[in-house]
Amino acid sequence: AQARIRRIGSVAEPQFADAYAMLFREFGEKGEVETQEILAQRFAWNGAPPADGYALHYELLTVEDPASGQLIAVSDHSVIVCCDPRERELWNEVVVHASHSFVDPAFRGRGLTHELLCQRIETARRCFSTIHGTHGDAPARVAVVGEVEIPTDDPRETGKRAEQIARLKWLGCTGYRRVDPAAIAYA
Repeated sequence: AQARIRRIGSVAEPQFADAYAMLFREFGEKGEVETQEILAQRFAWNGAPPADGYALHYELLTVEDPASGQLIAVSDHSVIVCCDPRERELWNEVVVHASHSFVDPAFRGRGLTHELLCQRIETARRCFSTIHGTHGDAPARVAVVGEVEIPTDDPRETGKRAEQIARLKWLGCTGYRRVDPAAIAYA
């Protein structure tokens, strides 16, 4: 049986609390996940009139084990679609900012990260169609931008380093390109 994927579009949805708890366990102590209040503001983007020529959409994705119903993975992302009439050359592109992804270690190596990536791209296409009224036509380009930890040289975190290197290798194999941190002032 296939894992069940859910899209969460509001903090009021019953699955939100468990999804947020999983994100917070992995990223919260490091200060790498937003508060529930911030996420509520991001969910409010969905269906709102475009801001400054860009429509925004935010959602969480969860994956449940089909056998137990246990939450085994969670990710979140924002979709950005240009709808500014002065920027028509950008109308055929969509950006997905892949914020966080976490797969329970017991369920890694089963293609869940890839499936979450595919779901993010599907969300981008759906948002594009909604904004531009294309009735299913896909944008010419979906750019997925993600933040990834750089492998650590700390000898106390050898296992983590191996995991980080494997993640970067997988991303390279799927077509992601690394942007030199010197090229972008990101914070």
